[in-house]
Amino acid sequence: MRIWHRLVILLGSLVALALAFLSFSFIGQGPYWFTSFLIERIRPLYYLSAFVLFLVLFILLVAAAFHSRRVQRTVIHETALGEVQIAYSAVEDLAYRAVKRIKGVREADVSVKAESDGLEILIDATIMPDINIPQISEEIRSKVADYIRETTGIPVSRVMAMVAKISNESRPRVE
Repeated sequence: MRIWHRLVILLGSLVALALAFLSFSFIGQGPYWFTSFLIERIRPLYYLSAFVLFLVLFILLVAAAFHSRRVQRTVIHETALGEVQIAYSAVEDLAYRAVKRIKGVREADVSVKAESDGLEILIDATIMPDINIPQISEEIRSKVADYIRETTGIPVSRVMAMVAKISNESRPRVE
């Protein structure tokens, strides 16, 4: 929702709030001639119900003004049968699964970006001590690219594997 949409909704909600308090004041708090007219002609219950209605309208409009619906970013892939849309978060989960299967990787953070020639995947990995870093980096790149390509059918243009940390703990040995 654009900012000017939010401003219009906020302005409308302030008008609804003013109308709510105006109708509340009609229950019996206005000038004497106006109050006597209302008591004689129209029941204050109607004004109370108008107050509640405008107050609820105000709350709903304020909630709508500040509620932003996050648009989910997707990767669109054309197949012979039609269009396939896969959320970035789903591709990130698949890449995370592929990385966690690699021996020597303790933890990983994955982010995905779509480029014109395919997906670009960035992986920040925490690996175990005494692991060959160039070898595990190449293994991460190849296995993630192959897994994403096989699972989604979307080409992977580049996988960037960065060793962000070396884990202090090693896995317990079973002897």
